[in-house]
Amino acid sequence: MKKTALSVLIGLVFQIALLAQPGGVQIEGKEVFKNEDVVFRQIDDHTWVGSGHLMSNELFSWLSRARVKADWYARIIKKQGLALS
Repeated sequence: MKKTALSVLIGLVFQIALLAQPGGVQIEGKEVFKNEDVVFRQIDDHTWVGSGHLMSNELFSWLSRARVKADWYARIIKKQGLALS
């Protein structure tokens, strides 16, 4: 009985959470460019916002360099006998 009540309660919470989510596009502004990978909107004369489906190479490059640097720091700390926490 408790499992059933808990399942119903969890299902109800999920339904309420789904209904609370707004649907559709939330970004205001004129759509100035759109293709299958990215959409750019102009909010005002100086502000543009874009959203896309693919990770840009620049971001991937930055993440790769950050990972290499973190590994380098970890090796130095390990070599000096310090603990990572």
